[in-house]
Amino acid sequence: DFINDTQILTPRLKTPMIRRQRGGKLESVSWDEALNYVAERLSAIKAKYGPDAIQTTGSSRGTGNETNYVMQKFARAVIGTQ
Repeated sequence: DFINDTQILTPRLKTPMIRRQRGGKLESVSWDEALNYVAERLSAIKAKYGPDAIQTTGSSRGTGNETNYVMQKFARAVIGTQ
């Protein structure tokens, strides 16, 4: 099946990676470190600019309405955006 052909698709990352500064190199990190990094960065953005500075996105072509529902619940309950 063309959509899942691994020789056509870009090779996927096997571990999370962080670029700590603009122009810096990506470095492999643990999942815990990556999730903490994202949480800290999103919290800083929310504190400085407010919850509406963080955007989420969904699509009717993705994995279905359930995913979109969970994303909007996350945006409202966790991020605090409308």
